[in-house]
Amino acid sequence: MAVLAALRAGRGGADVRLATSVDPTDDVLAETAAAHGLPVVRGSLEDPLARFALATDDLSDGDLVVRLTADNTVPDSSLIAELAAELIRLDVPYLRTGSPQDGLPYGVSAEVFTVEALRAAHTTAVDAAEREHVTPWIRNKLGDAVFLRHAEPDRWSHLRATIDSFADYHRISRVFADVEDPVAIEWHALCDRLAALPDAPVGRLPVGMAGGQPQSALILGTAQLGMAYGAANAHGLPDALEAREVIAAAVAHGITHFDTGRAYGLAEERIGRYLDEGHRPQVRVVTKLQPLDSLDPDATPGEVGAWTDASVFRSLAALGGRTVDALLLHRAADATRGGGAVWRHLIEHRDAGLIGRLGVSVSSPDEAVNALADPSVRYIQLPFNLLDTRWAEVAALAPSRPDVTLVARSALLQGLLGGEVPAERWPSNAGVDVPALLATLRGLADELDRADMIDLCLGFVRAQPWLHAVVIGTERADQVRDLCRRFRTPALTVDECAHVSEALPPAPIDLLDPSRWTFQR
Repeated sequence: MAVLAALRAGRGGADVRLATSVDPTDDVLAETAAAHGLPVVRGSLEDPLARFALATDDLSDGDLVVRLTADNTVPDSSLIAELAAELIRLDVPYLRTGSPQDGLPYGVSAEVFTVEALRAAHTTAVDAAEREHVTPWIRNKLGDAVFLRHAEPDRWSHLRATIDSFADYHRISRVFADVEDPVAIEWHALCDRLAALPDAPVGRLPVGMAGGQPQSALILGTAQLGMAYGAANAHGLPDALEAREVIAAAVAHGITHFDTGRAYGLAEERIGRYLDEGHRPQVRVVTKLQPLDSLDPDATPGEVGAWTDASVFRSLAALGGRTVDALLLHRAADATRGGGAVWRHLIEHRDAGLIGRLGVSVSSPDEAVNALADPSVRYIQLPFNLLDTRWAEVAALAPSRPDVTLVARSALLQGLLGGEVPAERWPSNAGVDVPALLATLRGLADELDRADMIDLCLGFVRAQPWLHAVVIGTERADQVRDLCRRFRTPALTVDECAHVSEALPPAPIDLLDPSRWTFQR
C-alpha cells in the first residue's frame, strides 16, 4: 500500500519521499520502499511532525509540501496538482480535502501547505496530538481551508476509500482488480469503480451536530441483533453472520452511532466483535444500564452500586473498548434506587473517562422534563411517532438545553405503523379501530406523495426540529439499505405535519407504550 500510494503520487514527476520511523518494526517498510526506488527518510516514531520537518530539511520556506498517508491508495499526482494549484490561487498557507463536504470519498485525501508553515509548527507545537497528526497546529493557528472543486455530494461522498480494516482492504483490492496499470489509472476512474461495486452504499445519510460531535440522522438500533424483538420481526434472531452484515451495512452507509443495551442479549458482544476488526474509529456506541428489575426494592446503596458497576464493566468488556460514548439508564426510575447510588456511580465512571455522556431512556414526558432539568444529563432517548401527541412541553424545553442530544425511538411503533403487520397481530388492547387507522395512514401517504406508510411515519418524525436523530432497529442488511434510502428523501413540511396530526385519531397510552401491550392467544 505504501509503495502504491507513493508511486501514484509521484507519477507526474513530483519529488516523493516516504517518511517512516527509525524503529526496527519499520525496517521492512523502508527496505521495500527502497527496492522500488523510493527515497526513504527515517525519524522519530513518536513525533511524526519532526519526521516531516526532517524530510523537508533541504527545501525553501516557499516550497509546497503535500502530506499523504499510505492507507489511502486512490489519490494521485493529478489530484495533488489540482490541490497545489488551488492553494496558490487562494494564496493561503494550508489547504486540504475534507470528506464529505468536498464531495470526495472518505480516504481520497491530501493536505498541502508551505514549508514555512510546517517549520513554524515544528518549532512551536508542543501538544502530543499536534506532534502526532502533523498539521493540527497549522490548521488552528494559520487557517483551515477545504478544497471544494469536486463537491458533488451524491456522486462519491458516501463512499469509503481508506484502508483501516480487512473489509476496507478487500474493497479497495476489488477496485484495483483487473486494472492494467494501478499506478497510471486516474483517481477519478478509481472513484467510479468504487461506486460501481455491487455492495456499494446507496448514498450518504444526512449528518448534523449533536453533543459536539457528528450525528447521523439515523441511529442503528441493535435489539434485533441480540434477541428476537419487534412486533414486525418475522425472522427471529439473526445468526452471527447475518448480524455482522447488518452492522457492516450500517457502517458503510455512514451511520455514526449504534444504540444497544446490556439487556439486549448478544447485541453488545456482536457489535464489539465487529468494531475489533478495525472499525472502532468509525462508530460511536450508546448503551444502556442493565435494568434493576431483579434487585430487591429495598436493596442497599452498596448493592445497587455494585449492580451498576457490574453492568458498566460488562458492557465495556462486551463492546471491547476502554470507553463508551454514552450510557443511559434503561429505566428512568432506576436513578433513585439505593438512595441515588446508581447515578452517583455512573458519574464516577464518567469522571474516570469510562463514559463520555450520561443519559436516560425515558418512557413519559414527565421523565424527559425531569431529565432536562438535570445538568449532568447529556443524552435523552424517548418514544415518539406520528400518533404520539404528548411531547409538546419537551419540544418547548429542548432549546434551553443545546448540550443534550434528543433521540426518538418507536418511530414505527415496533413496525406496527409500517403497514406490514395485519390488524389481527396488533395488541388486543390497542384501543383504536386498527383497520380504519391503517386506511387513514395509507391515504395520507398517497395524498402527500410519500412512497408508503413507512416513508410517511419517518418523514413526520424526521421533521421535528427538536430531535437530533431516530433509532430504528433491523435484523437484515437489506433493511439498512432501504432505511438509508428513505433518510435521504425530504422530511415532511411543517404544514404537512400539521395535516397528518389533524387527520389521525388520538392514540391511548396502552398503544403508545409497548410495555402495556397484551395479546390474545
